[in-house]
Parts: sequence; C-alpha cells; structure tokens
Amino acid sequence: MLDFLSGTDNIILTGLKSFLIGIAPVVFFFIFVPFVRSLWIYWRQRTFEHSLEWAYLELKIPRVIEKNARGMDQVFKSIHTLINKAGDLGERYLLGEVTVWYTFELVSFSGDIHLYMRVFKPQKRMVEAAIFAFYPDIEVIEIEDYTKDLPNNVADMDAMGLDIWGTEMILAKDDVLPIKTYIDFEKSGDESKLDPISVFIEALGKAHSGEFVSLQFNCAPELPGWGDKYGDLIKKMKIPGVEEFKSPSGDVRPITIGKTKQENDIIQAVEKNIAEPGFKTLIRLLYIAPKDIWEEDFPRRVLRGLFNQYGQGDMNSFVDLERVTTRVTNWNFPFIFRKSRVRARQQRLLQMYIERDIEIEMFMGKLLTSHVFHWNFHAREIILNSTALATLFHPPTDLTLTGPHIQRMESKKMGAPAGLPIYADEKVLDRFINEK
Repeated sequence: MLDFLSGTDNIILTGLKSFLIGIAPVVFFFIFVPFVRSLWIYWRQRTFEHSLEWAYLELKIPRVIEKNARGMDQVFKSIHTLINKAGDLGERYLLGEVTVWYTFELVSFSGDIHLYMRVFKPQKRMVEAAIFAFYPDIEVIEIEDYTKDLPNNVADMDAMGLDIWGTEMILAKDDVLPIKTYIDFEKSGDESKLDPISVFIEALGKAHSGEFVSLQFNCAPELPGWGDKYGDLIKKMKIPGVEEFKSPSGDVRPITIGKTKQENDIIQAVEKNIAEPGFKTLIRLLYIAPKDIWEEDFPRRVLRGLFNQYGQGDMNSFVDLERVTTRVTNWNFPFIFRKSRVRARQQRLLQMYIERDIEIEMFMGKLLTSHVFHWNFHAREIILNSTALATLFHPPTDLTLTGPHIQRMESKKMGAPAGLPIYADEKVLDRFINEK
C-alpha cells in the first residue's frame, strides 16, 4: 500500500507509528484518569452529603429586640468555629467529606414573613447556644421542612396553575472588595432607622395571597487565611504612583505620588474584609405565584434591585447571574428553544432551592447534572465575611417590626433557673425539676 513511498518516507512513518503507540498509554492516563478521579470524588461527596442529618429551625422574634446586625455577626463568627475539612486522603477519596454548610432563609408566605435556618443536626445545640448568647430574647424552635409543601418540579407547578421566577446573586467584582455593611449604615446615622434588612421585610410583606417569595443564603465556612491569595494584589494596591517631573533646567526625574484618601480607604477596607472569617456563599432568590396574579417585575426589578443598597461604587456590589436567571429572551445565546431553556432553568433553580445545594465542585458532577438546554456550569459561589453575611441576614430591629409582617412573641422569654444542669438527658432534667 505504501509502495509509492521512498525508503526514507517508510522509515519516518514507521517511527511515527511506533512513537504514537508508545505514548498512547501516557496520553490515555492523563486524559482518562482525571475524568475517573472527578467522577469518583463526586460520587463519594454526594454519598457523604446524603448521609447528613439536618435540623430545621425557625427564629421567633420578640416584639422588642435590642440587638442589631452586630449580634448576628458574632453568631456567624461562632458558627465559623464549627468548620470541618477533609484532612487526609481517606476523608477526601473514601469518605468524600465536604465542608458542612448552613442555610439561612427569609421567606414570605402571602406576606407572612419567617426567618429559617437549616443546620447540621449534631451541631444544633451549639448553633442555638450561639444565638441565645447574643439574642437571649429570641426563641428558636425546631420545625418540619416547609419546602415539602412546594411543588417538586415544573410539571407539578403547571398542573397547579403556578409559575416561577428565580436567580442567583453574585458579586460584581473580586471577593476581596467588600460590600456596604451594617457598620457603614451605622456611620450614616441612627442605626435603628437604617437597618438594611428593613427594605426586604417591607417588600416581602407586600406579597399577595398565594405568592411565595424567598431569599436563601447557603454558607460554608472557609479556612482562616482565605484572603491570603490576594496578598500580591494588596501589595500592588499599596505601591505608590510614580510620575516624571521636569525641572526648569530640563532635567527629568521620577517623583513618588502618594495615595489619595479614597485609595487608602479602599486598602483599609480590603484588609479589614479579609481579616474576618469567610464563608463560601450562594444566594438564591425565588418567586412562585398563581399565573393569574403572576407579576415578574416584582422579583426581577424590586427584589433584585433591593440588593443595590449594599453597593459601593468604588468597591463592590451585587448583580444577578444572568446565565441561571429564569428569564431568557430570543437575543440570548444560542437564540433558539427559548421556552425549553426557560423551563430547564426553572427546574434547576427549584430543585437546588429545595435541596439547598451549593455549587458542585467536580467537573463530572456538573456534567452529569446538566440538562441539554441548561448546562450546570454557571453557578458561582462568592466569599462573604461574617460582617457581610450578618448585614444580609439578621433578626430585624424593633423599629422594623412595627409593621404586621412578622409574627412576634408578645412576652419576654425568662432565663433558665439557677443550678439547672447544662449537659443532661431528659430523665436527669425531670428529676432536677421535681427536686426543686
């Protein structure tokens, strides 16, 4: 077959063939093994996640609450100390251990607002203790998961005459740049009048009968030093500017230009931001309503727009992640199958909301959970510190509670009697009470 080739050509082709055969196992290894590794870790991580037991808590707010978001900041700092990480190959590849995450939700059922938390069940008492330490008048009760009453899929929603809108919020710039926090609101004036959560309470309280509106924050603690990777960036920010100065004699020499007050303020804010405990955070907005009262502008423009209050022009702000938002136009790539793409996005957001999922780590996991009309590669976690999270989610102050939107406790909770055992089972507690 190769008779027309010269002897030299035959030698070259034979050598090339032998080379390709020789490196084939190496190429196969470096291409195939990463896929197998990704698939294996994804399977073990999902198995680990499904083994977790969760506790669902509701925060019952008293009529008068003296602590502002500063108390929730301390709660988040306490929760951060419960961080777990895969520490060796066995935990990574066999157990599939992932960092346990927490979910905080501000939910409106037809204008009736609730504050929920989902926590790892073995950590329930520790989380409750952190809340009681800084909000002694708040009541924390364990409840059933309310999402069991939500439609399971888009087909069920259609049968029930419902429609859905949803999106995820991300930072407009690098995580190292902070948003406007409750501390900045306090500097602006009377902190009781500038509670940043009040605008969300008012907006969610205006939901009509049959409407479901929710803000969901899924947060996984990051190891201390999460901001170390930005060290070079911060050093670069601190480097003074240099300009050329021309003397009257015509000599040109460089002179150092100091940083402006605004630039120094940004550097200080960045250093303060990364000094606080960090959380990988995924924020979801969800709106479900009967089709006859469906009003997309309410979540798309009002709720999403309320995040603008946390923006700082010279630092950071929130924007929605367009690649997952359930609104698709004919102008969005790939320009076809608009309705199918919308339904795929709706299904994904609904499922992720109910499962309170965070971003999938492994490539094969993202691939296997993708839909032909919506690839699951767009979700993006951001890192927020405890101060930023407390700004977004905290028990509202008493001024915010003057409206009828949140069910409040009319009586003040009394403290536990002196001498009550802290670590005991129910029989010991009953005996202690009877002896009293």
